[in-house]
Amino acid sequence: MYNPIDGHRYDVYRDRTTLPLRSVGAIFDENNIWANIQESAKPWEIEYSLDRGKWWSPLFTMFHPKSSFEEHTTCVQPPVHYTITPAAYYQARAAEIERLIEKHFEKWRSAPTTWDYGVAGILRDCLQGMEAASVTYHLRGNKGAVPETPGLRRIKQVYPGIEGFPLCFEDSVVMPYTSDSESNPIIRRIRETRLHDRRNEGNLYALAVHIHPYPNRIGACWVYIASLPPTSTRQTKF
Repeated sequence: MYNPIDGHRYDVYRDRTTLPLRSVGAIFDENNIWANIQESAKPWEIEYSLDRGKWWSPLFTMFHPKSSFEEHTTCVQPPVHYTITPAAYYQARAAEIERLIEKHFEKWRSAPTTWDYGVAGILRDCLQGMEAASVTYHLRGNKGAVPETPGLRRIKQVYPGIEGFPLCFEDSVVMPYTSDSESNPIIRRIRETRLHDRRNEGNLYALAVHIHPYPNRIGACWVYIASLPPTSTRQTKF
């Protein structure tokens, strides 16, 4: 048995403790669909001989062939047209969101704010892989935060006291993420982190925004804002 997400191969009987698939309700291919009518649905307990009627019940049979459904069944849903959005759209939108976050963040603070754009560049590189990592991580049945990327671990070596985390927002053209307002969902969520309240002298900040593109101007907007301890506490160099 193969995991379609990562291509990992499992032996149904030997790897029962690590097999991600825990039950089988049906099996299908391009010709038919078979419902499992066995007492068990556990992959390591069922029989896989699809021609045995006491184990599997087919949807299409000699008396109800697949062709009879194809002749009379039509789709009532109109065709969906997907358009590819230029990468420049997402880049410009991410840059504007980043500008607004910086503006409001500096306004919330009572002291001057110094941004570390070197760290921001590394964070931006990390964010480019976050959507794929998040989708894969959760499709495997995991819950909670996505594990750290090598880039983030590298930053923590330089700044052991770094505070911050990635945030993800569903994005589309109707989302008011480029609105210069405190009611902007991203601005509001950033303020809720209270990172702007840090009062340690010499603290730096880093901000990165990346939008993972999907068709029709839909995207996943990833934001990472971090508070960095004073440069005197650095442990290593990039």
